[in-house]
Amino acid sequence: MRRKIYDQLLEWKEKRSQKEALLIDGARRVGKSWIVEEFARKEYRSYILIDFSEASDTMLDVFRTYRGKWDEFFMHLQLETGKNFIPGSRSLCLMRFRSSLKHAR
Repeated sequence: MRRKIYDQLLEWKEKRSQKEALLIDGARRVGKSWIVEEFARKEYRSYILIDFSEASDTMLDVFRTYRGKWDEFFMHLQLETGKNFIPGSRSLCLMRFRSSLKHAR
C-alpha cells in the first residue's frame, strides 16, 4: 500500500504539481501525514509543514491576507515558520488539519 501511494505522489509531482494542489483525505490515523512528510523529505530540497490544528492566529492571518499574492504569501509563510524555501529549487508546502477544524475558523 505504501509503495502505491508513494508512486501516486511521484506521478502528481511530475505531471501536475506545477498546476494543481493535492488534497489527501482519508480515515484518521492511517498514515496520511507520515507518507506525505516522508515524500517531502525525500523528493524536495525544502518544505514547510503547517498543522492548522496548532497554527497561531498570525499564521492563519497569512492565509487570509495574502491569498493570490503569492510572493508575499510565501515570504510571510517563511517568516512565520522560520523555514526558508531554497531559491531556484522546487519546494513544497504541506498543510494538515482535522476535518472538525475545517469550518471552525
